[in-house]
Amino acid sequence: MTINLNDTNNLNWAETSYDVSKLKSNKLMLDIVQQKNETGQNFMIVPMSIYNLLETNSAFIYSTLESLKLNVDDETLRHVGSIYGIEIYLDLFSPSDTILLKYDKSVMRDNKIDAILNNNKLKEDIEITVLNY
Repeated sequence: MTINLNDTNNLNWAETSYDVSKLKSNKLMLDIVQQKNETGQNFMIVPMSIYNLLETNSAFIYSTLESLKLNVDDETLRHVGSIYGIEIYLDLFSPSDTILLKYDKSVMRDNKIDAILNNNKLKEDIEITVLNY
């Protein structure tokens, strides 16, 4: 999936670079939430460049100190917050234009059980390429 952030309406009306970032963040999250509603992913892994864009969104909620202390399977990931019910993890080593929408362990467990018992196709993670962030 590809999201082009220069397709944002009213981009030329923005007076500051912060306003441009807010418009692009809203466009990005509109597309991601639509994808989440269709498929059900509940967390995403973002690079620093996308994180900087997302934190300008008014719906972004920074993580608490307790959630930062939680152990994560992959030591390169850090929980940084949530937005519209999607948990956000920062990966400093991921490509600067790629977002991964993923399922947590409990959802993946249910997906695997459904795939085995009902011969359903296993749901996979979605990779999103962001253009012109």
